[in-house]
Amino acid sequence: MVHTFPTTIPLVYPPLIAAGVLEGASLQVLDMVDVHQTVLDVRQWSLDGGRPWVVTLDEIAPPNVGVVPDSNDFWHSQVRKDALWGSLMAGSGGCEWFFGYSFPDDDLDCEDWRSRNKLWELSGIASRFFEEHLSVETMVPADELVRSSNAWCLASPGEVYALYMQDGQEVMLDLENHTGNFAVAWYDPRSGGELLPGSVTSVTGPGIVSLGLPPTGR
Repeated sequence: MVHTFPTTIPLVYPPLIAAGVLEGASLQVLDMVDVHQTVLDVRQWSLDGGRPWVVTLDEIAPPNVGVVPDSNDFWHSQVRKDALWGSLMAGSGGCEWFFGYSFPDDDLDCEDWRSRNKLWELSGIASRFFEEHLSVETMVPADELVRSSNAWCLASPGEVYALYMQDGQEVMLDLENHTGNFAVAWYDPRSGGELLPGSVTSVTGPGIVSLGLPPTGR
């Protein structure tokens, strides 16, 4: 694994991929909204280079911020949406969390891991979704199939599609030329639990279909 500054990612990683001696990257991304695309880019460079890398995320936001304590941001909404799910939905191997030095229990002096306990819970909820409901080894990022903003897709086209909607909005999915019926269910990234029915419980391909809205109150 290798790590570099956010601004040097396009300069450092392609030559290392071409060298063919490393297996992955642990990314430092300055702006959380860039996480999804950055993971996509590095993965694609490695695929194009014939040596697929494991890409993970380890630092986000300015170094004095990172992931703040629960007492400062209990739900870690942007971290959850843009960094955690943004990374995983781009096909990353996971996230390691960095604590900024302007807040208590930072990366140099943390003595209480409970200071980010809610973040561990949210990370576990995401992890369980991928472990229990998907076979990610057969799935690839497929954002081009989503006909909505602020939504991402992992897919084994024609078999299973996992979409993440940042705002729980209605989303349109392009099933392309795949025929048959597909069940639709929702997962709450804040509380986890079972898959639940929404306003639409099944769709039929081929073509572009609406997945409806999430369960009431989700």
